[in-house]
Amino acid sequence: MKNYGYTIKELRFTPDYRKALVVFTHPDHREDLDNSSRRPDWEFVLTADEFGRYRGTSGQPFYTPGTANTPAIYITATFPPI
Repeated sequence: MKNYGYTIKELRFTPDYRKALVVFTHPDHREDLDNSSRRPDWEFVLTADEFGRYRGTSGQPFYTPGTANTPAIYITATFPPI
């Protein structure tokens, strides 16, 4: 996500810790910018596997010049055992 300039804004888990919601934000997501130049928050729902990894995918919430579509982005998060 650093390649796109995003940082984590929010991280929440379901009560059973099987899923996580990760919300990324961009420095260009400011209220003083008009809607045409703002980068929206980017949300991922990650699902845990039996190896302690959370995986998920989401489409880009912004247009990438030179592409006909917005490709999906896959992320994997690994947390240390509790």
